[in-house]
Amino acid sequence: MRAYDYDDWVLRPRENARLIARLAQRRGPARRKPRDPVEAKLLQQAALESMRRREAGGRIVRVGPRRYEFRL
Repeated sequence: MRAYDYDDWVLRPRENARLIARLAQRRGPARRKPRDPVEAKLLQQAALESMRRREAGGRIVRVGPRRYEFRL
């Protein structure tokens, strides 16, 4: 599994589309071993921090409960 930086991901939409197409063709489970509680908590914190940072910067706007609008 390869790690991706979100900012780099946003800057290369064409390459990302190719990558997503390749990943969609893959068979089998994406992850074979369950996450441990520490890893799950770290991933959740990283996701929430990323969301807060994008909301503060105006890239994501909350338009309702559980509804967001992504602005470029």
